[in-house]
Amino acid sequence: MLIGYRNDKLEKHCKNARKKWGQQIGDKLLLRLSELAAFDNLGQVPVTPPQRCHMLTVSDCRFSVDLSKNFRLIFSPAGP
Repeated sequence: MLIGYRNDKLEKHCKNARKKWGQQIGDKLLLRLSELAAFDNLGQVPVTPPQRCHMLTVSDCRFSVDLSKNFRLIFSPAGP
């Protein structure tokens, strides 16, 4: 999948994730982004831990993957 960002500020924060959110969360965020980029589509992303991809809201079509017990990466697909 191609990874896009809502705006330049968010992209900058994600690229400097360790500085912004600390070593542990920053490493997990970068790992999850690289894992998502490796899949061809959302149907291939595992729904079991450690990724645990699941839909948050049907109306907004937002998804989430786990970073840790208390942190998640929330995203929306850009296409159908």
